[in-house]
Amino acid sequence: MIGLDQFITKNTTLTGENEVDVDPIQAMKFSVSPMVCVAVQCKVASDLPKLVEGLKRLAKSDPMVRV
Repeated sequence: MIGLDQFITKNTTLTGENEVDVDPIQAMKFSVSPMVCVAVQCKVASDLPKLVEGLKRLAKSDPMVRV
């Protein structure tokens, strides 16, 4: 499945086109706050777009990450 990452934010449920008996999975609610706060910066300024893209991907894939 290629290209789904542009439509999925953090979590999703995929089903078949003809499925009618599917119960939606509710989003998990986290009652915790981040335990670690880290500041990051590029050693080389030209790498900033790569860092930003990497942080966006990390935040999109892990529900506990806040950027």
